Amino acid sequence: MPILLANGWPSNFVELLPLVPLLTEAVDGVAFDIVIPSLPGYGFSGQPTAPGMNMSAVAPLWAELMTRLGYGRFMVSGSDMGGGVEMGLVRLFPDRLLGAHYVNVYAGFPRPENPTPEEQHYFGRMDGWQWTEGAYAMVQGTKPATLAVGLNDSPAGLASWVLEKFRTWGDTVATRSMPSSLMTFAPSSRSIGSPRRSARRCGSTRKRLPTATWSSRRRRIMFPMPSSCRWPTIRRRAPGESGTSKISCAGPS
Repeated sequence: MPILLANGWPSNFVELLPLVPLLTEAVDGVAFDIVIPSLPGYGFSGQPTAPGMNMSAVAPLWAELMTRLGYGRFMVSGSDMGGGVEMGLVRLFPDRLLGAHYVNVYAGFPRPENPTPEEQHYFGRMDGWQWTEGAYAMVQGTKPATLAVGLNDSPAGLASWVLEKFRTWGDTVATRSMPSSLMTFAPSSRSIGSPRRSARRCGSTRKRLPTATWSSRRRRIMFPMPSSCRWPTIRRRAPGESGTSKISCAGPS
């Protein structure tokens, strides 16, 4: 049975290689043919040469890849940006998929109007994580080329930018050798800017959302602003003043 495995950022195909012997060994007569393509700009994959190579655009390329390999129908499993390509395959080529397994689930869907206490707790944790761990995505999604110049020029800076994510997000004790293997590809190919441009193109298709500020006391995003407000102004409340900090829209819209 063919299965396509897709990685995300800051990873490449190396992270998925330990799965190969586990999935190719037959269990109860079932084994898998493994296909691990590299996203554009990842691993040994070339850098995109024109705008528009986002996750939706990669999905038809991978469908064609599986066709050329002789697989009419297949399974797919993806994480992070690879999961975004997986969603593209599900949306564009549903008849070709035997199944889709998501390593991490997209969490940007509209929230319920009347969430349960459990849902409110989850949303608060998700907002908190986005505030403390999501700044990288904002930089990579808005100023990819600026960041890529520094990372391509400094192996130490690149290692710091990438390995910090493995330390924060993963089991660093069990996978200590894995980040070292992953880091051997980006400096040699000097393609570290490609994933950032892909992130920007991914974000460019979304609608503008209201600006908001973060309340560390309440652990959630507050004060939504009109989407036309590009430079919100925040005034902290004075000592002894009741209520919350004030936020208003200032500057060009």
